[in-house]
Amino acid sequence: MNHLDWTPPPCDRLTVLPAGRQWDAVRTDTRTARWAFGFLDAIERSAAIVDSHTGSVHWLVPPGEAARAPYDQWERLRHHVTVLTAGPTVHYVGVPAGHLCDGGGPRWHVPAAWSGAYVTQTHLLAAVLGTAVVRAHGPAGLAPQCAVCGRAMDRASLVTTVGRLRRDDPLQHLETHPTCAHAVLGPEGQREAAEVAGW
Repeated sequence: MNHLDWTPPPCDRLTVLPAGRQWDAVRTDTRTARWAFGFLDAIERSAAIVDSHTGSVHWLVPPGEAARAPYDQWERLRHHVTVLTAGPTVHYVGVPAGHLCDGGGPRWHVPAAWSGAYVTQTHLLAAVLGTAVVRAHGPAGLAPQCAVCGRAMDRASLVTTVGRLRRDDPLQHLETHPTCAHAVLGPEGQREAAEVAGW
């Protein structure tokens, strides 16, 4: 089965379905979604579920794709974007009937030049949501990224160190995980960094 061909089950109003089976879901707030629609409606032209009661928007994506690399950037978006996949906790999504495209409550947002797809390609959504979060919430909307490993960090646990990413790089200030700070410096780099920083 091609998951991009999925369509809502026939019903009058709403069907509650579990994420992680026929599709995974990516949830964000309507403020972020408005920015994302500006990009996606022109390039992807797929539908999304808008719920005016909860102020949330869900995109349905093929199952398993959101959890696989290279989509580890979801971690950086976690303050404003939630990925709902199969796992020990079952997450349910209210899926509106296919004809519900206006009014209050859950409905489908469909672009003017809609492709007819209810499932969005994960790589396009992931690329767009990073920009949408920054546009809607500013750069602080993204979790900081470790200069060494590239993974997201909590602001409370990051460290700023003096080091270099490559041997020929000049010494510079780097925000990293504590364990990555030791890896980037090594014993020789730690001595040089201490001299530069006046430790």
